[in-house]
Amino acid sequence: MEENKIKDLEAEGVALVERAKEIQVVDDKSLHLANEFIHACRQMRKRIGETMDPIIKKAHGLWKHVLGEKQDLEKGPKFGEETVGPRIAVYKRKIEEEIRAREEEKARKIEEERLKKEEAFEKAAAAEKAGDTEKAAEELEKAEASEEEEEMLSLEPKFKAKAPETKGTSIKKIWKYRVKNLKLVPREWLKLDEAKTGMAVRSSQGQVEIPGIETYSVDSISIRE
Repeated sequence: MEENKIKDLEAEGVALVERAKEIQVVDDKSLHLANEFIHACRQMRKRIGETMDPIIKKAHGLWKHVLGEKQDLEKGPKFGEETVGPRIAVYKRKIEEEIRAREEEKARKIEEERLKKEEAFEKAAAAEKAGDTEKAAEELEKAEASEEEEEMLSLEPKFKAKAPETKGTSIKKIWKYRVKNLKLVPREWLKLDEAKTGMAVRSSQGQVEIPGIETYSVDSISIRE
């Protein structure tokens, strides 16, 4: 029964569209016909409401009920994700930081041995120039030892700053923001409060003065039942 009503309303709506395209208001007679037409449109909207509103209300009630059930069911797993997920992220970040720190420490040691080698070579050259061959030999040994240590450190496999794999789970950065001083925010990042502006314009009947805002009116037909 409801399906038949809806189909009839659909057909009637299509017919009204075609009639609306043809109606022109050019004299008193066409004005009267146009007025009857918009009242017919309003009556049809009333019949549409009487037919569809109960269906919408019923569907909305069912939707709210099912949505509520879904939200209740999701509380457990959502709490689990929100509780354990950050712990996984904290641990993986910790491992990555530890690996990165080891690599940085290795680089520091390599640089340290390189400087020690250069210093030893310089001292050896100075000692040889001064005729102190024993001191020169001693510094050369130090330079060779530092060179060997530097080479060994360089040949070590590079640590990868990567945490243990977690199948199906990865970490991504989600950037957020907080307002520290609204006055410093550039104008292009601010949004006009359209609801507040519209209310002020309507309540003052366009008399309110707002810098940068122009008020205007448009005609609208009011239909009484």
